[in-house]
Amino acid sequence: HTKATLFAKAKGENSRITIRNVIAGNGKQLFDISTIAVNSGKDTKTSVQSAALLRGFSKATLKEFAKIEKTAQGSNSTIEERGMLFDDTEFTPLPDMQVDTKEVNVASHSAASAPIDQKALFYLMSRGISKSLAENTISTGFLARYVGKIEDANSKRLSAALIRNKVYYGDCLKEFENLGIDKLWV
Repeated sequence: HTKATLFAKAKGENSRITIRNVIAGNGKQLFDISTIAVNSGKDTKTSVQSAALLRGFSKATLKEFAKIEKTAQGSNSTIEERGMLFDDTEFTPLPDMQVDTKEVNVASHSAASAPIDQKALFYLMSRGISKSLAENTISTGFLARYVGKIEDANSKRLSAALIRNKVYYGDCLKEFENLGIDKLWV
């Protein structure tokens, strides 16, 4: 069971915070992820973007809360939660928002989930790609939308490798065992 809470506050004028949560669950894994993003300063921007790819009997709950305080006039705050579901999985997105000022540029939250796109799956399979490889390709593309936006090159490469290993092999650390980071929290 993975349980995590992240709190971030944009205090200074024109502060910017972007949080990306990416979950790749399989087997009977359970995820309970909470994120709190607060706009406190004037003209601040917070963005919480989450994606969950779930297989087997895995379950994920995303509880994301954004608050725009009274002192945060002219601010933007967004929450986006997306899920791609296989098998007997459960995805519970719970986006929530509190706005304490009327002078806001953007305040939005959304959540959506769906099974894998059957038309895309059929298309790839009609081109000779196995069902398993087609599912993995679509799954990787779904998560790449979030990982691809990571600005730090090393973090982006590590995240992409972990996700690829999880999607293709069911184990995040498969290729990292010889690097001595087998205790890495994933």
